Amino acid sequence: GRMAVLLERDPGLLNRRDPVSGLTAVHWLAKRGDADGLLELWRLAGSAGLRLDVDGRAGGAGYTPLHLAAMQGHHMVIKLLVGAYNANVDARDYAGRKAWHYLGSGTPGKLRELVGAQEEECPPRTGARAQRAGNETEQAQKKPPSFAIASVQRFFQLNYWRQWRSQRSVDREPAAAANTRTLAFP
Repeated sequence: GRMAVLLERDPGLLNRRDPVSGLTAVHWLAKRGDADGLLELWRLAGSAGLRLDVDGRAGGAGYTPLHLAAMQGHHMVIKLLVGAYNANVDARDYAGRKAWHYLGSGTPGKLRELVGAQEEECPPRTGARAQRAGNETEQAQKKPPSFAIASVQRFFQLNYWRQWRSQRSVDREPAAAANTRTLAFP
């Protein structure tokens, strides 16, 4: 279909990177979980005598298509990349993590083995991901105090809302008068 026409016109599109994200067509298909599109792209590349780069690294973080498929939990794409296209399971992103580090906890054991999962320790998270993970852990450990829950419930009561709004408008009037100045020009 459409991919065949585009590849006939410009075979370089096969492994061309997006100028902003650095993702190739294989990266996008892996990220979306489009196993059929990946099969079609592989077939078209083979029939045109072109090599499909399944181990290329994306821009900023150095993710391979296998990393992206693992992050998104696309099991069929992972099976295709590793089983059929021999994607490198030992490739690491720029944080030092392999694709299996991004697999969800509910991933079947056989698939974990296919991707090369071992009992080794994950490299520590760095940057924004580490901060988000730390915040999630802290929030899970903190419970809101009972007065906060009561004040939230009170906030949604209609009478409380009306009182709050009328008090706010009273508080604003003197401030508004103080902010208005008369300008005198010499």
